[in-house]
Amino acid sequence: MARISSEMHAAALAHVEPAAVLTAMNRALIARNQPELFYTAIYLTLDVKSGEVVLANAGHPSPYCLRADGTLQPIKEGAAGPVGIVDDPQFEATVLRLGNGDSLVLYTDGVVEASSANGTLYGSERLETVLAQGASLPTSIAERILASVSAHLVDVPANDDLTLFICQRNVGRPPTMQPRRRSGTMNAVGNPGDVPRTG
Repeated sequence: MARISSEMHAAALAHVEPAAVLTAMNRALIARNQPELFYTAIYLTLDVKSGEVVLANAGHPSPYCLRADGTLQPIKEGAAGPVGIVDDPQFEATVLRLGNGDSLVLYTDGVVEASSANGTLYGSERLETVLAQGASLPTSIAERILASVSAHLVDVPANDDLTLFICQRNVGRPPTMQPRRRSGTMNAVGNPGDVPRTG
């Protein structure tokens, strides 16, 4: 991960467009000639003045745009395979615009692949149901998601990391950068407990 982070930093300095950054990262990984190594990623740029988001997805779960009016928009455009699988994955970016109060919701596959005691996956439908409950502050959205995953798991430990990244545009309000990160396992039903998260 340290090497990937370093390569991403170098690619971001050399390129602006998300698809170009992912292409450079893919080229670097393929050059190692270690076919067992690959990873998923989403790379995006955000213009804080206009709200324009340019996003490219390399095999990661599809993110969502939760509009201020409660409309939920899955972002399936701009998706390609993981970094490091093929020589030319042909990464493409999609463009969307965040209006006032709109949120961009990204998550790791550990959320949708959280498995209950009988092997039932949490799945994207449950996630969409929670997100469709309406827009609110990023921390509140994260709490709803994690409480729902916890209720699905009951007393079964999460089998993968549960990481959320929620970015909300609020026009006219001073910017805040207050990520909340926790590590560990979930507690009882309805209590998100110590789960990696960013609000």
